[in-house]
Amino acid sequence: MYLLTRHRAKVARFAEHEEAKTLRDEIAMVRTLIQEHWNRMEDTDAALISSSGELNRLWTTLDKLMKTGETIDRNHNLTLSKTTIIIFGQEMIGILKDELKGVPGFEDRIDRITTRMLDTIEHTTNTPEE
Repeated sequence: MYLLTRHRAKVARFAEHEEAKTLRDEIAMVRTLIQEHWNRMEDTDAALISSSGELNRLWTTLDKLMKTGETIDRNHNLTLSKTTIIIFGQEMIGILKDELKGVPGFEDRIDRITTRMLDTIEHTTNTPEE
């Protein structure tokens, strides 16, 4: 209750702005609540036990929001699988081959470009935008 009272003005500002109601903002708010909860906890087993229910509820909420975001991104083609990216890379290499055909040494250049692109794809991961 104290936390809600303390942050009432902040919560009201969020409620006033339509753009703050996006899923990413909701995720950020839940993460903030988790951090606030951790910051308020004393460094004792009793504090952890007494807070575990609320922390579990917040983590469950965060998990659901993140899964919803991933589903929305997938459904709107905002994320691509590595297989799709590799196919895209192969098509780009085909375009480069067509455009560079006739340039001395183009085969070696294409091989180096292909190797670099595949290495980049292999080491690319999804990271949160924050």
